[in-house]
Amino acid sequence: MWVHYTAAKLGRGELFETHVALAQIRLLVLGPMAARRIGSEQRGVRRLEMLAPEISRQLATTVGDYSAAGCATALHHTIMIYRDFRTDALPRNQKYNAETAVIEFVDRIIANASARAK
Repeated sequence: MWVHYTAAKLGRGELFETHVALAQIRLLVLGPMAARRIGSEQRGVRRLEMLAPEISRQLATTVGDYSAAGCATALHHTIMIYRDFRTDALPRNQKYNAETAVIEFVDRIIANASARAK
């Protein structure tokens, strides 16, 4: 759901909104998953730079710059990091068909964003 929402913002060219959505994913999803991975308290991204420098460097790739291509790259990294973290504790209710449809949508948005950047 979060990824689709973010891709829709990017697709409409709402770059500030895309940045906000990416930040929310970091804070509410990736940060706690990273903390779980290192056995720390799951409190967003608090102190993550000190607790897990390597993971922090990974999460930095989810920030992006103020361009459609930069946001597209950040969204792509967000998805890849989420998929990696998800292997630590697979969801019980994973919906593969929905995930496939969202990824196809995101791929189209990213391709369009990259094409606009050229």
